[in-house]
Amino acid sequence: MRKIYLIIIAAITAFSMQARAELITEEFDVVENLVVGSQNFSNEPATGTDDVYALISLKDMKTYAFDAVYRQQEDNIDMKFYIMGGAGGTIRLYAMDGTEVSTKNNEYKGGDENSLSVHDFLIKNSTKFYKLTGINFDAATATQVRSLSFASAANNVAPIETGDIIAFRTAGTSAAGGHRNGLLKVHNIEKEGPEASKGVITISIKLAKPEPVITEGFDAFVDHIRIGTFQFAGGQVEGYSNLFSLFSINDLQVYKLDDIKDNLLNVDMKFHLQGATSEPRVYGMKNNDAKNPQFKTSDGVALNTLLTEETTNDTRFLKMPANFSYENATVETVRGINPDEISAELVKPAAIGDVIAYKAGPASTAAGTIGLLKIFDIVMINNLNKELGYFVVSFKQLKSGGGAGLSKIDVSKDWMQYGKQIQITNVAENNIFNVYSVTGKLMFSKVVQINETIDLSDLLGVYIVKFGNRTAKIVL
Repeated sequence: MRKIYLIIIAAITAFSMQARAELITEEFDVVENLVVGSQNFSNEPATGTDDVYALISLKDMKTYAFDAVYRQQEDNIDMKFYIMGGAGGTIRLYAMDGTEVSTKNNEYKGGDENSLSVHDFLIKNSTKFYKLTGINFDAATATQVRSLSFASAANNVAPIETGDIIAFRTAGTSAAGGHRNGLLKVHNIEKEGPEASKGVITISIKLAKPEPVITEGFDAFVDHIRIGTFQFAGGQVEGYSNLFSLFSINDLQVYKLDDIKDNLLNVDMKFHLQGATSEPRVYGMKNNDAKNPQFKTSDGVALNTLLTEETTNDTRFLKMPANFSYENATVETVRGINPDEISAELVKPAAIGDVIAYKAGPASTAAGTIGLLKIFDIVMINNLNKELGYFVVSFKQLKSGGGAGLSKIDVSKDWMQYGKQIQITNVAENNIFNVYSVTGKLMFSKVVQINETIDLSDLLGVYIVKFGNRTAKIVL
């Protein structure tokens, strides 16, 4: 009889393991059975462990000690559990913002003799939470999780019990990426005693990855890069030593002015928050609205004194319609944008969600590049300085030399190229417009009239145009 009982138990266990194996992880960042400590273990590992602490990172899906993150990676901590001691003490989940009272920040202490605590963090991620019912943690898809509403969410959940499923959304300041939705499941709560405030909680987390972005065929792309306002130009904002403010189209990265001052043709954009209303703006490198003097090196040298006419990149912009999808835009979508329409020297106001087409200036290290950017978030650093913050932006782009067919070509005013469209601006003596492959094969031929537009959408690659007595190379 005992043998049959053991067989049944084994079968149940196997079934349970099979069910866990069916955990949906596609398009999620996932950690299973992560053990986290209560507030007492903010700087020392939980009892009987070597690496279980109270401060939880959604980027790394692990816990950290206070001293490992204070003034180093405070943006990498998103949440913390709290055990209230005493009879009937509850378990709670807190974000990093709040106060000593609302989220118990002063009880998560470091090892410093001055008794520093989370209350002293400069960056306190305002993660949002609420309990969910009627949802299967394992079976939940990324699409379902991305669609969750956080209209009534808060920076805490109490009480927490075994089996609870909690929805959360990351803060805009989070190193895991802003405004990402996820689920957390509480598997076990183990207190060191019935009335103890010390203990550990075992959880699993599914953090939905951002909505997939079409990048096939693009020469370069980068997701959710952080670009600071002018105060970050010299890398001196406390707590943000690795956040800068001058963006390079060529490298798709942000530079400190000190490091790029001798190669200013390699930076193309600046992002700004204006005045008491924090109006978002996007600038090229020209001194529009007299903002260049505000961007300074760590020793106070202003950008306008470093730039010359020859080293000032003339980046241009075009704000796309509200229904334009950055995520679904393809190479052909970008090729179809008329480069002549990308003509604005700045975008103001800009806003979260805006999609903006851009083209590099002719002197830029990225000359000939056209791309799209999307502003995913704008994060204010504090409530005192309304111009201090950073933008979270994604970029994808094409280079004219890489088959993009994006550069406007002007051949003696006879014809002009706009993507895959050719506009006839002057009728030559011989008004036959011929397009040849690089091997000399005739690919297209037509008798044209002035102001006529020719569609070459069926062609892809490098070709030779002969019109009248002039020959030119084009890229389609």
